[in-house]
Amino acid sequence: MVGNTLHDIRRHVESLATDGGTYRIVCGRTGTSPVPIAGQRFESRDTAQTALRFAEQYRAALRRYDPHLPYHDLIVCETPRGSDAARDATPSFQRPTLQRSARSVGGDSVTDHQPLIDFCHDVTGALFETLATEGFAAVERAVMDVYLDAAESISDRDEFCLILLESMVEELTDRLSADEQARVLASAAARLPPTVDDGETIETVLEYLVSVSIVSDYRLTSMDDAVSPRAWLVRLSEYALQGDERYLPTLPLAIELRRIYPESVSIEWARSVDADDWELCLSVRSPTESDGTGLLRAAVRDS
Repeated sequence: MVGNTLHDIRRHVESLATDGGTYRIVCGRTGTSPVPIAGQRFESRDTAQTALRFAEQYRAALRRYDPHLPYHDLIVCETPRGSDAARDATPSFQRPTLQRSARSVGGDSVTDHQPLIDFCHDVTGALFETLATEGFAAVERAVMDVYLDAAESISDRDEFCLILLESMVEELTDRLSADEQARVLASAAARLPPTVDDGETIETVLEYLVSVSIVSDYRLTSMDDAVSPRAWLVRLSEYALQGDERYLPTLPLAIELRRIYPESVSIEWARSVDADDWELCLSVRSPTESDGTGLLRAAVRDS
């Protein structure tokens, strides 16, 4: 990407924001505040106007990757000090009810599920940036071709974002070596904006994936033994990405795990438990012992 990256632009916006500000940026038509100014408050109108320009730059850059990204007529508005809106801050870390995409709930389409859409945008944007800056232009073009083909036929925004994640997995797996995959994933993870509860444990990573509706719930069980001294069995309920009899795409989980285990996490295998439920085996070893298995897709074994 030419100029500032999505991550840099978001950082600029965050640096201008303040908890006690009375100015905010909203869409003049809908009253909503899209990424990257959602939940942000600003001390003065001039500062908010600067943030607005950064937000427009951010969304213009993001539209390169997602032609379906909604347009917003952004304006600055003042909220009286002491009002409910002025006290409103970034939402606390919590578990919303999962809203499933059309392909996984008998055709019931759910659109405009913003946490899921924003998560997909952040991940794919970071990956596109990494591919462009680290010399993988051919892979970037291949993913974009798949993505634009999908844009012609898919109208549901949730499914459209998930299709992009899945196409990323396919192209990165098919076109990059294992070492290149690990390097791209680590670099993309470093570009992601901080989460509400930036993960220090596997549990906080899984909680974050629940909060953005990649899964509806999880169960984590230690599998420590002499062979794998740090291993866990994790069950993901209503996992948003689709697997088959061979592979399960694991990119959302892997890129978040990279934040807390930059070099040594592996997803050894996956197995189907129910229609949209999966069990995965995670292991953490020293960087010299780990081969980064399953960080884009995990091999599916028989139940």
